Amino acid sequence: MTRQRNKENYDVRPDLIHVQHFSNWPLGALQVLVASRIRFLISFHDLFAITPDAGMTHAEDPLKCFTAEYAVAAFGHDVSESLHARRKLLTRLLPAAAARVVVSPYTKRMMERVYPLTYREIEYGVDEFVPSQRLASDSLRFGFVGNLRVHKGWRVLADAFGQVRSRHPAVECRFYGAGDEPVPAPGVTYCGGYTRADLPRICSEIDVAVIPSIFRETYCMVLSEMWMGGLPVAVSDLGALADRVVDGVSGRKFSPGDSAALAGVLDWFIERPDIWRNWRPARPRTTTEMIADYERLYHELLT
Repeated sequence: MTRQRNKENYDVRPDLIHVQHFSNWPLGALQVLVASRIRFLISFHDLFAITPDAGMTHAEDPLKCFTAEYAVAAFGHDVSESLHARRKLLTRLLPAAAARVVVSPYTKRMMERVYPLTYREIEYGVDEFVPSQRLASDSLRFGFVGNLRVHKGWRVLADAFGQVRSRHPAVECRFYGAGDEPVPAPGVTYCGGYTRADLPRICSEIDVAVIPSIFRETYCMVLSEMWMGGLPVAVSDLGALADRVVDGVSGRKFSPGDSAALAGVLDWFIERPDIWRNWRPARPRTTTEMIADYERLYHELLT
């Protein structure tokens, strides 16, 4: 709510407020919202409501996020008392929302463990595009698309590819994205940052997309984009990636952070083109479908 003081006063009181995230707000903002009695809904794009370590990188079970051991691992010292207080406050505030939206079944399961409430699933959508004409190549080209950050696991792929290249010297690996300092290696090309407009071209330059995340993705837009581009995928068996990919049907999965396991999957793609070249990538949801879901939800809450 805002009030502008000049020649005229304006009181703005929305009929509905959508809280997309509260990571940069004090929790007191949610208290003010609840006290206002304005109807609101809240989306959970990651696991921030469970822990400020939104990727939950130091716990598999969300209920472990309130232990001293987790607090020290995630934050460097024991802040478990504050984590308990935070959970207690959110346990009181979240039921006041007219709707709670999660982006994947995985996110829903994690939230239900800590806050046993009703959640509505509205998965992300991506813009439709048609990949450019695929570039001819005599070698298989693996590709990483995303930020070159440690938690995205790109160094795991770089290590795994080095193992594979020693056995299959003609294969290539292309990295698209900005971030950490690249490590030069035979057969590896770092292509720098990209925009969404580049995706049709990127998907024409690689044969298999690799998503080696070492943290728990709560959805993974890159997976949807690679499927939209018609590509088979290899992904970490972790978080929402583990849910969304059926091993041997819509992609291949490997143990997260295990470069030897990933190398084995890359070898499989090289050695079994008769199988994966006949796969039909899963159909990702589109932005239009996601918007339609939200429009229905808003209409429901407003009426």
